Amino acid sequence: MKLVPIWAGLLCCATGLGAQVDQHAIAQELEHGDRAARSRALEQARSLGPANTSAELRAALITLLDKNNRIVLDAAERKQPVANLEDPEFIAAVAHVVSGLEDVRAIPALAGALGTSGSTRVRDALADFGEPASADVLRIVTSSGSHYAVEEGLMALRSMVEGHGACPPAQVPKPRRTPL
Repeated sequence: MKLVPIWAGLLCCATGLGAQVDQHAIAQELEHGDRAARSRALEQARSLGPANTSAELRAALITLLDKNNRIVLDAAERKQPVANLEDPEFIAAVAHVVSGLEDVRAIPALAGALGTSGSTRVRDALADFGEPASADVLRIVTSSGSHYAVEEGLMALRSMVEGHGACPPAQVPKPRRTPL
């Protein structure tokens, strides 16, 4: 019966045995696979969750985000749609997965992805890093030709300054009132 293998597969995943996936193979697909293979690999990486993602797979995801950032910049320089070079939804999905890793090594790539994901996940992740991300975000804000990247970067910096990120600003004591 065909139901038995499906049921066994679901049971395997539910008991945690499915977590024993070949992360090296996923990393290789992200780096060298065609569009369809990279999309499948990205979904596998996403389903693992940040806590179960190996250092090798993290590095492959960050490298892919960096590559996607260069694709977006190249499309802008050529004045052509990003879709001519890569699927914009895939670019956004990679940025979302990397945003969830909470890995400081991703900060430069995340900063480069500001304004490209179509959501607040990238800027929120950078704001959560706080001061360690500020220099990379400021670099994008002061040098980017993209209005969206500048806007997202400024919002991330504002969140850092207001204390919404991981490093809240120092508390300034309120002035004492003296009786008249």
